[in-house]
Amino acid sequence: MASTNADQTSTYYDEVSHVQVKFTTKSTGYSLPDHPLSVPTTLDPLGLSSLVNELLKAKDEEWREVSFDFLIDGTLLRLTLDEHIKSQSLSTENVIVIECIRQTPPPSLDCSCHHDNWVGGVHCCKEYIVTGCYDNKVYIWDHHGNQLMSLDNHSGPVKAVQWIGLKGTLLSASHDQYIFIWKMNSEPMSCELQYICKGHTQSVEGVSVSPDCSRFASVSWDKLLKVWSLSEDEEEVIEERSKKHKGLKKSKYVTKTPLVTLSGHTQAIVGVVWSERNDIITCGWDHSIRIWDTQTLVNKSTLSGSKVLHAIDVNFQNGLLATASSDPYVRIWDPRLEQDSVVKMMLSAHNGWVKSVKWSPSDENQLLSASYDGTLRLCDIRSPKVPLYVMTAHDDKILCADWTVPNMVASGGADGYLRLHGMESL
Repeated sequence: MASTNADQTSTYYDEVSHVQVKFTTKSTGYSLPDHPLSVPTTLDPLGLSSLVNELLKAKDEEWREVSFDFLIDGTLLRLTLDEHIKSQSLSTENVIVIECIRQTPPPSLDCSCHHDNWVGGVHCCKEYIVTGCYDNKVYIWDHHGNQLMSLDNHSGPVKAVQWIGLKGTLLSASHDQYIFIWKMNSEPMSCELQYICKGHTQSVEGVSVSPDCSRFASVSWDKLLKVWSLSEDEEEVIEERSKKHKGLKKSKYVTKTPLVTLSGHTQAIVGVVWSERNDIITCGWDHSIRIWDTQTLVNKSTLSGSKVLHAIDVNFQNGLLATASSDPYVRIWDPRLEQDSVVKMMLSAHNGWVKSVKWSPSDENQLLSASYDGTLRLCDIRSPKVPLYVMTAHDDKILCADWTVPNMVASGGADGYLRLHGMESL
């Protein structure tokens, strides 16, 4: 009987198609064979990972198994070898070089923080998290999800928030047309409203701080981009409480007016990011991306799309742009291309409109997307059709997400929750 089973196994092995592969890696500490191996084309990434671990175990008895992913010609393997070879039209007559990389560990939901209304904005720094809520309040949390304080000076839903470098200061932008600059004090824990930025005539939808933290940009439903100074120059002291701002708790405050106002968009601007090249990049409901030179104060480039754009982020490592649109796709743009279409690829993953996109702060190939379908998707541009992980994060549409801190993803939604997912480092 045993002999029959062995014969059957041998026959099956002979019938399965094989391909010559050579494993390589850029990581140190892995001693892989330097010669080609014949492997079944039925192996998928999990099967290849088991094989590589067996090879490493054979050379090191103390080897501890790790999970691997695999790159073939720069593309992540997400199928069986046979399916990948056919989809990429690869020749099996040549040795296929397979690069082994450590698999990104799955995210884990660490905690949930309840709000009394929709969470419209979120941003993390090294010690704290700030959220903006549709109850007109700004909330500050620690990384364990403990609420430290709430700030209720706005008179409309808070649509965007951002920390300013490591100064312990932050921005909040609201439907009330104002941007507030707050200063945190640690002993005792408190937060003081320092400045009110006046200039927009409709809801302020986004803010972005310059890399050197000397200025910030804001965008609004009034179709305008405004640039503001974060210095203490040219300030005006107002002695009486604003009649429109009934929520203000202090009768004396300092106002700022914009350094410059730039126009060009034909509909609402809802996304803004300051690039490492000192350009400001905006997107809006007019289906366009505009790149603004902060030195010459001109719109030096315009990229046209086919959908309303909800958010934009720039990859500081390779210059690529990612956008969220009123469809299920994340679009990756390369503004350096001199072609009719600068859309480099589309990532297909969601089942609803995409509301937010954030590049990984530590891996130039990975990004986070958040959608009205209630999910967060961890994607890799080397695998445009299949995300790395899907996180069912919210019971309603997601309105904002952040991945500023490498080991933490934060998201806020119409279910009134801030969700914090832990990201394990490789």
